[in-house]
Amino acid sequence: MIVKIQKSLNDNSMLIYSEDREIVYQDTLNPDIDKALGNKCKGYFEAELDGKNQLVIGKKVKNQNW
Repeated sequence: MIVKIQKSLNDNSMLIYSEDREIVYQDTLNPDIDKALGNKCKGYFEAELDGKNQLVIGKKVKNQNW
C-alpha cells in the first residue's frame, strides 16, 4: 500500500495515512522519515502491515494525486 506522511508545522510529530483512511496514525517524527522527506512537509511511501499488525514504512515513491 501507499501512505502519505506529513510533518507537523507546529511540533515534532508526523501524521501517516492511506488514501482510503483505513490507516491513520500519529506519532513523534521518526528521524529516518524526516531525513527521507528532506525540506518537504509531506511525502508518499510504500508501507505494509507486519505479522504483529505494525506499520512498516518502505521506500519513498512519487507523489500521488490524493
